[in-house]
Amino acid sequence: MPTTTAPDLTLTGGGGPMDPYKENLRRVQSTDSLGSSLSAQQGLGGQNHKAKSASHLDESDFGPLVGADCGVTDSSFGETSSISSIKLTASHFLLTKDQEKAIKAMTPEQEETASLLSSISHAPDTAYLPPAGYRLVSDSEWNLLQQEVKNAGRKLGRRCDMCSNYEKQLQAIQGQEAETRDQVKKLQVMLRQANDQLERTMTEKQNLEDSVKVGNEETAAKVSALMQRVQESETLLGTLQQAFSDAKRNTQEQMAVLVKSREQVADELSRLQRDNESLQGKHRLHIELQQQEDFQMPNTVQELQGLVLRWREDMVALRTSADHMEEKLKAEILFLKEQIQAEQCLKENLEDTLQLEIEGCKEEIDILEGTTNALTKLTLTAVVCVNGVALLSPSLKTELERIKTEKEQLESSLAEKTETLESVQRLKINLEQQLKELTTAKSALESQVLDERDKAQRLQTELDVSEQVQKDFVKLSQTLQVQLERIRQADSLDRIRVILNDTNLTDINQLPET
Repeated sequence: MPTTTAPDLTLTGGGGPMDPYKENLRRVQSTDSLGSSLSAQQGLGGQNHKAKSASHLDESDFGPLVGADCGVTDSSFGETSSISSIKLTASHFLLTKDQEKAIKAMTPEQEETASLLSSISHAPDTAYLPPAGYRLVSDSEWNLLQQEVKNAGRKLGRRCDMCSNYEKQLQAIQGQEAETRDQVKKLQVMLRQANDQLERTMTEKQNLEDSVKVGNEETAAKVSALMQRVQESETLLGTLQQAFSDAKRNTQEQMAVLVKSREQVADELSRLQRDNESLQGKHRLHIELQQQEDFQMPNTVQELQGLVLRWREDMVALRTSADHMEEKLKAEILFLKEQIQAEQCLKENLEDTLQLEIEGCKEEIDILEGTTNALTKLTLTAVVCVNGVALLSPSLKTELERIKTEKEQLESSLAEKTETLESVQRLKINLEQQLKELTTAKSALESQVLDERDKAQRLQTELDVSEQVQKDFVKLSQTLQVQLERIRQADSLDRIRVILNDTNLTDINQLPET
């Protein structure tokens, strides 16, 4: 009987399964464990991650999944040795119920071997006991055991069609799984990129919404301020229009008064001209009459006294009329001066009022232009922001439309204010033309006043000359009276001749004072 060692197998009495293989019995994916010992070592060592990925497979793909003991009872010692020889330690494989039954079923040879082993294990105590780890077998049993080991190795190394199909399906599934894993990785990368893009988009959206919100608040504040300015401008414009209408009405009233006073001055001037012409005509008439008439010196004292009295009355009448004319001319001159001063003050006030109105209108136009430019910039900014977040915040379109409407209203208001300013400027031009006409009329009136003043001075000069002539006549008459009295009292012709020689004068100033 040859003695053999079995370091890899532990035989138990009663034919129970081997514990190391029973503890490691699990389901596995690969069927490579059914091949040679080298393929079993390589396949069983690298399939753990595949088992994890295929653990979700269902029984419908591979049939009912059951667990199988890698070890067998003592009666299947040959197969157990084959399994030990290929080192299927802690392995995992998938078996159907039929495969498990086919593996676990004992062949007749295995049954004989099991009975033989059983008889050996129940031998009497006096029998020969091999050393620990050895046992005695016959040559036939040893050959049979070797044959069984070879058969078991062939059975384990042979692959069935079902296993090949399962392996192909498993490889296809593993390929699909690898592709799916690659796709999942790509999708995860894409998802991560999409999440990053979404976060950036949300951040940009939030920033845009914040900027648009701030822009809307600033725009609303500016629009409210502009509306308040527009209201103030309208109030100021109404005040200016009221002041302008009052100034226009006052100017028209003063123009009417000036026209009326001008007519009165023209009438008075015509009357003065007529009076002057009448006076000049009378003076010329008197001169002509004096030249035509042969002036007869009075022969008697009574005639001389009557002539002097008549001339005195004429001189008093002329002096009275001259004083009246002088007072009248002075009053007219004062009236014209006051009228000219009033016109000058009115002109200055009107110029100041128009200048203030023009400056106010210019300021309003500048404010409205600045407002329009600011609204245009804000509108462009809002358009850019709204184009960026048109899909994210639809309410901004309504806000933009409202801003555009307010801008159009402000532009229309600016156009109205511009038209009003143009009308005010046209009215200013008309008033300036009227003022120029009034200035021209004033200059004409001043020239007329100067002419009248010259005429009054000439009349005054003529009046002074007339008074001097009257005085000379009075002096001459007095001298003549004295000479006549001396001649009357003379007692001889020589005395009379001496008196007449003394009165041979060439100038009236040579007359002595009496």
